[in-house]
Amino acid sequence: MKEFLLASINTVRIYMIITFLWILYNSKGRFQKYFPLLLVLVVGLINEFCLSYLAYTKVDSGLNTSIYVVLHNVIWLWIFYKSFHRPYILKAIILYAVFSLINLFFIEGTTNFNYYPFLAGAFLYVLLFLVESLRMLHNESILNMHGSTYLMLCAPLLFFLGFSLLFGFRDKAIFQTVVFGSTTLFSIISLFVNLVYYSLINYCVSSPKIEPHER
Repeated sequence: MKEFLLASINTVRIYMIITFLWILYNSKGRFQKYFPLLLVLVVGLINEFCLSYLAYTKVDSGLNTSIYVVLHNVIWLWIFYKSFHRPYILKAIILYAVFSLINLFFIEGTTNFNYYPFLAGAFLYVLLFLVESLRMLHNESILNMHGSTYLMLCAPLLFFLGFSLLFGFRDKAIFQTVVFGSTTLFSIISLFVNLVYYSLINYCVSSPKIEPHER
C-alpha cells in the first residue's frame, strides 16, 4: 500500500487536489455555482486514482482513459453550452456523445485508448470557442471578453491543443520520446498544459471582482 501511495503522487495530481480544495473553499457552501468545475475535478481525480491502481496492478488503462476523455469533454462542452445557451451547441454535444459511444464499441474498441473522441472533442471545443468569440467581437461585446466565464472557457484550450499534438500522431513511441535525462516529451507537455489549465481555473474562482459572462 505504501508503494502504491508513493507511486500515485506527482505534481499534477497534487495540484488537482489543491484546485479542488480551493474551489470548495471559495464556494462557501454555494456548490451549485461551481458544480461543473467541481465535477471536472472529481472526474479527473477518480481517473488519476484509477490510472495509479491499474499501473500498480499492471493492468492496461486504455478503457479507463477513454471513458474519462469522453466525460471530461462532455462536461466542458456542457459548460460552454450553459454559458451561451445556443441550441446548435447542445446538438453538437449529443452528436459527439453518440459518436464516442459508436467509436468505443465498433471502431477503436474497448481494449485500447480511443484517440478519435479526444481529437474530435478538442476540435469541437476549439471551434465553438472561435465561433462564439468572433460572434462577440462582431457584436462589439467587449465587456464580455473580460468576464470570468469567458476566462474560464479559455482554461481547457491549451489542454486540448497540447494533447492533440501528441494524440494526433497516434504513435505511443512519441509519448516515450526522452527529451533529457529520464523526462519524456509526454511528461513535459502534460505538466505544462495541466499547470496552465488548473491555474486558470484557480484564478477564475478567486476573482469575484470579474463579472461573469451571462446570457
